[in-house]
Amino acid sequence: MFTKMDLLRNLTKGKKLSGQYTPRNVTVASHSSRTIHIQWSSRRRDVAFSVLYWPMRNPDSVQVHSTNRKEYTLMDLTPGDVYTIWVVAFVGNMTSDYVTLQQRTHLIS
Repeated sequence: MFTKMDLLRNLTKGKKLSGQYTPRNVTVASHSSRTIHIQWSSRRRDVAFSVLYWPMRNPDSVQVHSTNRKEYTLMDLTPGDVYTIWVVAFVGNMTSDYVTLQQRTHLIS
């Protein structure tokens, strides 16, 4: 399991997996005022994934979660905030390129 710093270090200068490991078709499947559910596909079965996310207004508050599934729900988010989300595959101490997207949570009316 990677720590936040290990993962960020690997994303910028660590050992890279080939392009076939990079998550594909990363999309927001649904979102609400407090959650964003993302999903993706992968050509490989022998990988795990890390999801990194942070609100644009506070990029120092990076959250990192690992999963073996090809989906993840970001929870306990702030209504109306825009979140930057990275999805990256890893095997051992090597990481794929990351895929990035942004999504705003709904405002509470």
